[in-house]
Amino acid sequence: MKLTKKKSEKISSKFEEYRSAMIEEPEKYIIKENHLGYEVITQYGFEGVRLWLRLKYYNFLGYTILFQPGQIPKDCPWQISQGYDARSEITKIFKPIIDRAPKSVSLFKDCCKLIFPLRYENKWYLLYFFDISKINQRNRKFNLWIGGEPDPSPVISQLALERNWKIPDALLVLYSIHNGFGPFQDPAVIWASENIFTADKLYPLSYISTDAGRHSYNPADLLKFYRDGADNGQFFYRKLQGETHPVTVSWDHENWEIYNTQSFFRFFENFIEYEFINS
Repeated sequence: MKLTKKKSEKISSKFEEYRSAMIEEPEKYIIKENHLGYEVITQYGFEGVRLWLRLKYYNFLGYTILFQPGQIPKDCPWQISQGYDARSEITKIFKPIIDRAPKSVSLFKDCCKLIFPLRYENKWYLLYFFDISKINQRNRKFNLWIGGEPDPSPVISQLALERNWKIPDALLVLYSIHNGFGPFQDPAVIWASENIFTADKLYPLSYISTDAGRHSYNPADLLKFYRDGADNGQFFYRKLQGETHPVTVSWDHENWEIYNTQSFFRFFENFIEYEFINS
């Protein structure tokens, strides 16, 4: 369906109406806004996406370039053809972790509706539109996720290097798909909270504190790769199973305790499931 100027203006007017009403009744109008975005994107595809990104993330398309499948530059790492099948693309993109994170890949395949390459500050990103109504029929909304370029040779941050860290093997596998991955929240910085960090943003806990005496662990032995909205984090802990295959632990920012030991891909599966079900 073609998105005409008149239809665009009508949608924009409705969006502004919901945004104004959200001050008084936030929960009600957040749902209405989500439903409006769902209808716009479902009906108008690429043009609907462009309109919705412009409305929801002010001037986002002023400093990024969104590419339509079939019209993607040759230097883009994802050559998605016009008329693509989203399930097939997900299978191809996430092939390296199909056996390591099967539940996550299955969710991606079931929920992914649209995929668009994005160019921002000379870097490529992949923008995923996940249809949450596939999980909950009453929740008609798209969740946007973003992944960085596949990187077979990621470079760890200087902070981590100074503490003799190397990127653990499990994270290297994910970086071969996306160097950085998670919900799209803040277009001003691309990566906000609740994302798997890019390699250059990994850092040891000793960056915050070097006082090993107050903890049952050496802060330099913990490498942060994820934080939640409350600034708690998930860390690799190299004292358990070594530096190449360390397990991960949860870290509480209030009492600095570590707990919930699990493998990286067990954490990844739980992270994906939580974000999808609780969105």
